[in-house]
Amino acid sequence: FKNIKTYIMNRESLSYGEGIKDINDYLLADKERLTKNVNYIKETLENVIDQEAQEILNKDSALTFLNDFNEITKQAVKYKPISTNIDILDKVLGGGFYQKQLVILGAISSLGKTTLCLQVADNIAKQGQDVLIFSLEMSKEELIAKALSREMYIESRKNGAYMDYNLLSTMQILRGDLYNENKEQIAHETTQSLYLKAQENYKEFANHVYISELSSENEITIKTIEERIKKQIEITGRKPFVVVDYMQIIQRDDGGKTDKQIADSIVINLKRMARNYNITILVISALNRASYTKEVSLDSFRDTSAIEYTADVLIGMQSSVIDNAQTDDNQQRKNSKRINIAQKKEEREITIKVLKNRNGMIQDINQINFIAKYNMFDFTNAEIRNR
Repeated sequence: FKNIKTYIMNRESLSYGEGIKDINDYLLADKERLTKNVNYIKETLENVIDQEAQEILNKDSALTFLNDFNEITKQAVKYKPISTNIDILDKVLGGGFYQKQLVILGAISSLGKTTLCLQVADNIAKQGQDVLIFSLEMSKEELIAKALSREMYIESRKNGAYMDYNLLSTMQILRGDLYNENKEQIAHETTQSLYLKAQENYKEFANHVYISELSSENEITIKTIEERIKKQIEITGRKPFVVVDYMQIIQRDDGGKTDKQIADSIVINLKRMARNYNITILVISALNRASYTKEVSLDSFRDTSAIEYTADVLIGMQSSVIDNAQTDDNQQRKNSKRINIAQKKEEREITIKVLKNRNGMIQDINQINFIAKYNMFDFTNAEIRNR
């Protein structure tokens, strides 16, 4: 009302000169004209309000969005799913990973969840797609050593030089075993040859791999993850495939919240980033302790219920030695012993369970061979099983 009075006084002072000092003077001087002006302004405001209200409705209207939707789907033809380069996994996922997806992978320790994500990330980088890795647990050196160990294993299988003593594990690479003169000369030369070839292979796609590691100079919070993704897109003009390892140790930048509230917020914000930046984000998650000796399920994911509802794809990994049929205490003790024995082996049989999938199937992939020593998942004998 104050703005209406100001408008009238400014407008009418031009006609009445100095005689009109306020709205009361105007009322006494010309009631009819004041009434017309007030009605005019009232109608104008009503029209503006109606227009703004309609704009609000139009913004959320499916009919209004239909033209934009058609354009989006035309553009989507250009963007195929991101292949993992693992045929059986792509098949279950509905072709691979899709833009705007939040993918969460969970497993207990020593099952190779980081290794699987890095193997997939390297496969994606080999296709010319940028990969941005946020490593909160392992150093950049460890991640690169893992990749080189895996490339040595792959190369040895290609050229028929696969012998355990010819290869180097992550730890052997990091501690410089390649230069150990106590090795037999022939094995040493073969190992050197495989290592140099592994480096050549890695160089072919390493320019598409970007690693942001947690350090005293580099915090990794939800805010810094988003800032880094935004800079990556601005600098390169390309949208990266993002890996976060792992969710539960993302640093907290907000106080006064419970663990569950913080975990929920992290999941929701990661999904928002995937949608807003039109990218895929693959996040590694820990499982709750109660799930260590049982079949992995939606209930296995730690701290947050938001995972089940917010993630587009939810994947669990478990040791194939787990007996899923029995859940009593005695059977779980047996499962625990089996897991402890399996974890000590250099090769372990793993099952991947796709627990939720908006674009593909809810299925298991069995008989996956995890060569832990050389950071390699071998899907050669893997099979899909319907649940």
